[in-house]
Formats: sequence, C-alpha cells, structure tokens
Amino acid sequence: MGLAPTASPPSAPAAGCPPSCATSPSASLTSLVAGPGILYGLGADGITTFSAGSGMPAKLSTTALSGTIAGAADGAGDLYVLTSNGVYGYTVASGGTLTAQNSQPLPSGLSPVGITVTGNGLAITGNASSGIETAYYPASGGTISGPSTTPIAGRGTATAITASPGGHYVFVSNGSRADLLAYALSPGASGATLTSSAVLRTRLMPAAALSVPVTVTLQPQTLYVVNQSTTSIAAYPIESGGTLGTPASAYTCNACTTNIADQGPSAAAIAPDGLHLYASDWAQAGQGDVTTFAMTSANGPLGAPSSIPAGQSPMGVAVDPSGRYLYVANSHYDDSTGQSTGGTIDGYQLSQGMPSPFSTGYRTQVYGNYPMLLAIDPTGRFLYSSEFAGSLVDAFAINPDNGSLTPASGTLGMSSAAATGTNPWTIVIGPSGRHLYVSDNGNGGSQTSGAVSIFSINAQNGTLTSDNGVATTDLKPLGLAIGPKGRRLYVAMQSGALDVFVRQNPQSATGTWNYTPTVIKGNFANAYGLALSADGKTLYVLDDCTAPNYNNGSIQAISIPSFSSMTGAGYATIGQYATHACTVQAVAAGGFN
Repeated sequence: MGLAPTASPPSAPAAGCPPSCATSPSASLTSLVAGPGILYGLGADGITTFSAGSGMPAKLSTTALSGTIAGAADGAGDLYVLTSNGVYGYTVASGGTLTAQNSQPLPSGLSPVGITVTGNGLAITGNASSGIETAYYPASGGTISGPSTTPIAGRGTATAITASPGGHYVFVSNGSRADLLAYALSPGASGATLTSSAVLRTRLMPAAALSVPVTVTLQPQTLYVVNQSTTSIAAYPIESGGTLGTPASAYTCNACTTNIADQGPSAAAIAPDGLHLYASDWAQAGQGDVTTFAMTSANGPLGAPSSIPAGQSPMGVAVDPSGRYLYVANSHYDDSTGQSTGGTIDGYQLSQGMPSPFSTGYRTQVYGNYPMLLAIDPTGRFLYSSEFAGSLVDAFAINPDNGSLTPASGTLGMSSAAATGTNPWTIVIGPSGRHLYVSDNGNGGSQTSGAVSIFSINAQNGTLTSDNGVATTDLKPLGLAIGPKGRRLYVAMQSGALDVFVRQNPQSATGTWNYTPTVIKGNFANAYGLALSADGKTLYVLDDCTAPNYNNGSIQAISIPSFSSMTGAGYATIGQYATHACTVQAVAAGGFN
C-alpha cells in the first residue's frame, strides 16, 4: 500500500516569541504524554506543555496542531504526535517550547489509532479497509524518517498499541477479535523492520466495550506455586517454550510447622495489575490470615509479606477484575473434629493493593457448608463459592459501590445456589462469562467415573442453571482450567489421570462439550491442581504430596497442541520439577496483561 502525499509540518512559534504568545488550542485536552520532567497535553487542535516537577503541573507553552490523536515521548523528551494526516516530531526547550522538526505521511487509507516509541523509532497502528495496519518509522531527536517497508496487515480492529520494555516487540490490541497482535522489531542494514510474530488470545470483551481503547504491556511470565506443607510460595520463571527455570521462594508461615499436609497457605490470587499476590493462610481450627505480597515488575521473588486476620481456616481467594475488592472464603473446618460448621466469605477494600476489611458487610454467611474456592465472573458483578460439604455452589451479587455481597436472587438459600455433585472443589468461569464449571471431587465408591458440573450464568442476576456436565474417565476430579479461547476444558483427577474436553463454539448459549475427552498420559500420582501459561500454550499439572513424608510433590509442564491436533500424543511433557512439598495450587503472572 502506498503513502499519501507528504503532510505539511506545523509552524513553530516565531523566533524570540515567549511561550505566552504561542497559539493556544481551543479544544480541551484528550490525553497526556509524560516526558522527563514535562507533560504534553494533547487536544484536537494543539499541544500544551506543562512542567512535571514537584507540586502541581504548571502550564509552559502551547503549539497549534490540528487533528491530534495520540502521542509518545522518547527518553530524551522528544515528542512524536500522531494526527489524522501524519506523524509529527518535536524537540522541547528548557522553557517548554516545542520546535517542530519534520513530519511523515500516514499509509494511504489508514485511520490512525495509536503510536508508541520502540527501539530507534516509532510504531503506529490504525484501521484500513482491509483491517489493522501497523507501520514502523525510524526516528531520533524529533526527526522522523519514512517507513522502509509497507505496513503489516492484520485482521480485526486496532484499539491500542504499546511496546515491550526492551523495545524489541510491539503489541496491538485487537478489539473486534479480542486478541493481541505481536510484532518483532528486527534490526537491518537499512533500518529496523517489523515482522509478524504471534496472535495471542485475551479475555473476551463485551460488545459494548469493543470501541474503548485498552492498554497492553508485556512482563516476564512467572508461575507462583503454593506449597502447603513447607508453608511457602515459590516463584518459577516461565522460560521460552513453557519450561520452568529455577524457583525463587518467598513467604514463611511462622505459626505453622513443616511436614504436615493440611496447614500453611491454601490458595493464592494475583491482582489484575500484576503488582500484588494474595494468599490465604490456613489455621488449625482457629483464625487464619490473608497475606499480601508486593510483586516486582519482573514478576520474580515476592516482597515482604503483610498479613491481616481472616476467618476460621481460610481457603479460596479472589480479586475482582477492577482490582478494588478482595474476597476470602473461610471454610470453618476444624482439624480436631474433621468437621466444618457453616462458613463465611470476608470482603476487603484494596487501596494501592493493600487490603482492609469492608466498613459494612465485611463478613457474609454462605448458604452451604465448608466454602472451598471462589470465582468472580469477567464483568466483576457476581461471585461464586463452591461449598465442599454442602454439595452446592453459592451465587452472590457484588455491590459495585462498596464490594459487599448479597445473595444473587436476593435471598440466601437454594434460590441463590445450585446443586452440584458430591464435594465440589475447584470452580472456574469461562472467558465469555456464560458458563461456570465445578469439579465434583467426592464421586467414588462403586462408580467408575467422576464428573464436572456445568452451569449457565444468568447475565441479569448471576443465578445458575444446570447445563448438564461431563463425565471424567476416572474418579475424584479436582483441578480445572479453561483455555483462553474457551474451547478446551482441562480436568485433573487425584487418581493421576488428566482429561481434555473440547467444543467447537465457546460462544454458544449451551455449554455442551461435544467430544469424548482426550486422556493425557503423564507421570502423575495425585494430580491436584492446574494452571495455564498466559499464552495458553503450556499446561502445568500440580502433583500433590502423599503420606508419610509429604515432600514428594512435583510440577509437570505439558505443551498444548493446536486445536486440530487433539490426540493424546499431541500433548508432550516438556519438563518435570520436584517441589519437595505438598503442592496445592499455582497461578501464572506476567505475559500480556
């Protein structure tokens, strides 16, 4: 695709003209771009610079420029602005006055959306008649060169663009297909070029939000593994291809002793911004804790823990998608009697990642008995709890103003709950938010198979309707995971078996899975929990410990084949890692957030 005629660069203020005599844009600011010690405010008809030192920003100068859409600044503070007809480069003086350097035209027919600084240049994205187009412009010191190659085309609708911290990759969020287009920036004799790298699925977005720009960033991937018997959480770096590196451990439960299988951390969840991890800390028939860890930008070892009280023997942990509320399920299990009496869910307000109990509605009674794990739907409107001893799932509505919980139907009871099989354990929600899945762990006796209960979620009030389920190939299903496209359901069984169910249309109003499961053969003895890498290409199976030493747990990494390759042989073990602990849960962080 060719380039449009060269755009005319904007006129710089006359020589010697102080900032006060520069043209003042009449339109309100639509976005801000941060540079070192300076802010650039972009409006429809110009740019305003502000000081960004200590205290409140102070206006420095204004520069006229029509049709501004987005901007980006490099490390030197040079500003690059994307407009409806071109890309403009500026340098900035100490007083905040911008000096126009030059401009370059847009690819012909492109409706621009976003711009980012990467490597030694700029990447822009937008939409054309054929779909998404992304182009790279070499740039330095505010001066922009024309792209050396034609734009890269992609299917869908571009909504935002960003670059990896090292400047080696560019990512475009695709609103109409809910995925990310990844491009590698490759150096060359005539300048760097972009090449298509990958398409990665994200969570499905509601249709009403498709036009809202979103920001995407890349961080290293880490698998955080909850080891209960050693009372630790280990951080395994996820390496290229999905294998795991040497773990870094953090968190010691000083109140717990080692080599006892049923105490220590029970579950964990990561905040949507990837900056905090929360873990429930089991207690022997008494009050437990919820512990917060700050996470580094590299998703490596966890920071120093900070604990606050939870209820009796806490289990499941969940954070709402907005990152404002944290919930912990208190099982009320008593180790001395082996019984649970009732159960509650505690709610916490999050401020800069740190939890504090709700001022009202802090503790909510569940209808069932022994709340196990929690799940929140993608819209953040509903919370669900699997009741292990009650053989049901409780549904609650989340108050968006204060996070408090109320029964989904308005009344605590079966009108807000749904019956499952025996001893429901893991609970997950598909990426579309239409269906909820529960592993029924208690099936046994003379039975030769287990079950996963499946429910449709009422989009209006969050109540559940049975949508049949699937029979597993062996007993005692426990761990569950859903693929990022919602087309594969992974089920781990304590017998050591692992089933994969598939379906053709994850957007279907029915949750029917229409294939006999593929059975993955692995070196499992007590398959307990499952986790998926951010790109959905690697499955991690947690093999829990066994008596009498409780130190023989492990993690098995399995590569996931393409959807067209559904035989068991297509799932290859790429690594097995001894944890020397009772490994009960794992959560993946990093990747494309």
